[in-house]
This record gives sequence, structure tokens and C-alpha cells, in this order.
Amino acid sequence: MTNKAALAIREHDTRKAKKEANKMKSLQLMNLANIRGNTRAKSTMSRHQSEHEVFLLYLYKHEDQLLGPEMLAQIRYITDDIDNIPIHMKKTRSVIRSFLEREVSIGLHPIKFDDLKPTDFVKYLGTLSNPVTGCLLSQKMDKNKKTSLYNLFKKY
Repeated sequence: MTNKAALAIREHDTRKAKKEANKMKSLQLMNLANIRGNTRAKSTMSRHQSEHEVFLLYLYKHEDQLLGPEMLAQIRYITDDIDNIPIHMKKTRSVIRSFLEREVSIGLHPIKFDDLKPTDFVKYLGTLSNPVTGCLLSQKMDKNKKTSLYNLFKKY
């Protein structure tokens, strides 16, 4: 065997060994702890949940025909008048939160997604303002709201 042939065999063996090492590394990364580590953080989930609650509260106050009948019935059961009375707002958010936490498994939807139009979401964004400056939301906050809506669609 010539040096050239021996060198080619060695290079082939080296590539094969590297490939096997990469395969083993991939398998090690597929354990449960790493998979859980790659999921969204609870703080992110909590922030999205809070955004969902605020959006659904807006829909209840301004566009209640877009809410799913099950959610609407639960909200109306606890309050007849929601006009900026903090206790009713708090109760309503609580009902929305509990609906979102449990109804996903049953398949009930909080919103009539087929009827929701982009203009409805834009109207919602127009009602929001920066609490410090009173101006419209920054680009980052606007993006967070859109991401939250995307996650609500994805969840259902």
C-alpha cells in the first residue's frame, strides 16, 4: 500500500469518527433536561398570558361579538356592567385567565378566529399607549403585542 492510499484511508477514518462523534453529541442533546431547557421560559409564557387577557378584555368591552360564546357566557355570568369599575375588571380578567388555562384541553376557543380581522387588532393597538410618555407604543412593544397575538392563534 502506498503512502497516498494510506493517507486516504486515514482521512476517511477521521471523517467517519468525527461523524460518529457528532451523532453521539446530538443524541446526548436529545435528553429530557435539554428539551425542557429549550422550551419557552415561564416568564415569557406569563407575559403572553397577560397580553392575551388584556386583548380579550378589550374585545369584551368593544367587540364582544368576536368572543367565543363559552367565554362570553362566563364573563357575563359574573358581571352585568364592566364600565371601568376596577373590581369588575379584576373579576373579568380572572375569568379570562381561568378560561385560557383550562379550555385549551377541551378545544373551546376564546375568540371566533375566523371572524377576527387585522383591522380589529389594529384598533386594539390604537387604544394602547405608553404609560410613561402617553405616546403610542414603541416598535418593540408593538412587536410584542403582535407576537402575543400570534401565540394565541398558535395555541388554539
